[in-house]
Amino acid sequence: MKGFKLFLQDWKHIFKNKKSLIGISILLCMPLLYAGMFLAGYWNPYGRLDRLPVAVVNMDQGAVLDGEELHAGKDLTDELKKDHSLDFRFVSDQKGEKGLKDGDYYMKVVIPKDFSKKVTTLLEKNPEPAHLIYKTNQGNNFIAGQIGSTAVSKLRDSVGDEITKSYTKSVFSSLEELSQGFAKASDGAKKLEDGAGMLNSGFGTYTDGVHSLADGTSKLAAGLNPLESGSRELVQNMQKLNGGAASLTSGLGQLKDGSSQLAAGASSVQSGLDQVSSLAKASSQDVSQSADDSKSLTEQMQQFAKDHPELADDPKMKEMLNASQSISQNLAKANAEQAAQANGIEKLKAGQQEVAGGAKTISEKLAEASAGASKISDGAGQLNAGMEKWSGGFSAFADGVQKADNGAHQLDQSSGKLADGVNKLKDGSGELAVKLTEAADKSSDIKSNDAMVNMFSRPVQLVESQMNKVPNYGTAMVPYFLTLGLFVGGLLAANVIPFDRRSKFGHSGWTHFVNKVSLYLSISILQTIIVDAVILYGFDIHVLDLPRFILLSLLTSFIFATLILMFVSLIGPLGKFAAITLLVTQLASSGGTFPIQLAPDAIREMGKFLPMTYAVQAFRSVISTGDWTRYWNDIGILVLYIASFLVIALVMILIANKKKKSSSAEQLTA
Repeated sequence: MKGFKLFLQDWKHIFKNKKSLIGISILLCMPLLYAGMFLAGYWNPYGRLDRLPVAVVNMDQGAVLDGEELHAGKDLTDELKKDHSLDFRFVSDQKGEKGLKDGDYYMKVVIPKDFSKKVTTLLEKNPEPAHLIYKTNQGNNFIAGQIGSTAVSKLRDSVGDEITKSYTKSVFSSLEELSQGFAKASDGAKKLEDGAGMLNSGFGTYTDGVHSLADGTSKLAAGLNPLESGSRELVQNMQKLNGGAASLTSGLGQLKDGSSQLAAGASSVQSGLDQVSSLAKASSQDVSQSADDSKSLTEQMQQFAKDHPELADDPKMKEMLNASQSISQNLAKANAEQAAQANGIEKLKAGQQEVAGGAKTISEKLAEASAGASKISDGAGQLNAGMEKWSGGFSAFADGVQKADNGAHQLDQSSGKLADGVNKLKDGSGELAVKLTEAADKSSDIKSNDAMVNMFSRPVQLVESQMNKVPNYGTAMVPYFLTLGLFVGGLLAANVIPFDRRSKFGHSGWTHFVNKVSLYLSISILQTIIVDAVILYGFDIHVLDLPRFILLSLLTSFIFATLILMFVSLIGPLGKFAAITLLVTQLASSGGTFPIQLAPDAIREMGKFLPMTYAVQAFRSVISTGDWTRYWNDIGILVLYIASFLVIALVMILIANKKKKSSSAEQLTA
């Protein structure tokens, strides 16, 4: 075919012309240069993070935890000095700030002065989180700031793990002490159980004693009834004694008055003596009776005091006994005096001659007797008042005994409940001892080790499962950079190799089409072979299927070559600018860097109609995912794009060259 002959002639011309050969050689290497430079620059940036300078400023002042000094900031910097994930530089705050501003550091990490202090608040009522401050200068490099932020997040987790481990060890230590406390408490509970058993065994004696107490108080209360009745009778007799003493005093006064009249009338002496004798006898009998009653009362009170030794020290009781003894003595003395008076009267009756001499004596003795009777009356009144008080105190004592009797019976009735309580105490202390022993055994099984401490500090571990593992960032970017390189290679070929939709040499449209398509596609094939060879063997990219990879590379190169050919066929030289515009559009809409789902809706919709999107997807399938269904679907779409571009270019070239022939025929006719 004439078109292929022209294609071969073009290549002969290239090989014969040294400048053309150099230009074509450079053109063939442009996809490699473009894709290779990008891959080399982005091959494994995360594997060189140890070159990323980061300023670390330690301002921590330390703290005290459980009596020991804690310097969490220093411990952190010591760990960072061993960590080479980033290029950590340990500087002052001023130097770090200046370096971050000047671009010497891509991030500054500040450990504040209260870092250790806040670490110690973990177990307090209001714990405060320790802050690890980092500062980036995204104006210098946004990606470096993002990488630094990720590194600091890992650093924060690491520091948090160490802090948690420290507190976990402290908790386990406390649990061991708690286990020992359980064991001691169990021993104490066993002793309590033994003591409760002894108490229970001795409680029978206590119950018997309570019964005896209740019986004794009942008997005491019953025996107080006649005693209380006798005390009332004693009070009544004392009242009579008081009345008799008053009568005695009055009679003696009258006798004293009568004795003064003794000297006035001797004639009435006999009758007076008879009356005096009668009165003396009556008085003697009363005094004798009072003396006997007083003596009997004194003996009863002394016997009562002996029967109730608890009243021996009672002041009122002592006062009553002393008053009673005094009354008894006075009554005895009065009785003796009355006997003497009776004898005197008898002597008076025997010898009236002695009346005058004895009258003075009688008058004197009667005066003394009157004074003694007054004392007797006063003593009897005091004894009567004391007996009334004693009677009131005895009534109160009787009430107290009755209350004691009631309390003893209540205590006797409650002793059964108390016995039940003692039995429950014994059973409960035994169960408590068993449970404490079990708790001590179980808690003693808790032993801290590194595995358990790690489990507490990080109970949830992330387990990454990769469906299609990609070794590095460069391999992941091959689909995008290779597609972009082939597009740039085709765009440069269109600018280096001249092309016009009309043939300058009068060839037919078909011949011109076959010539240019063959030349552009041959350039695409050579560019593809070179760039694929370097990517496969220079960068050591492992593809899942080599033939399918090469097929896709060729189709991708062809699609961009035919696309540019179509644009130039449609609008002439402006088609090259249209191709550049389309290249820029596909940079964002193909999903080559970030997931296409993150792009704005308009760009996402635009990418669905552009060929680079499907080329990138197909390269991912053949390099990493192995999704052959998507691969062949994308291949089919690319083939349709190529066929469509060729058909449009062919139609436009045929139309353009047909018009040129018509124009030439008209000129020849003219």
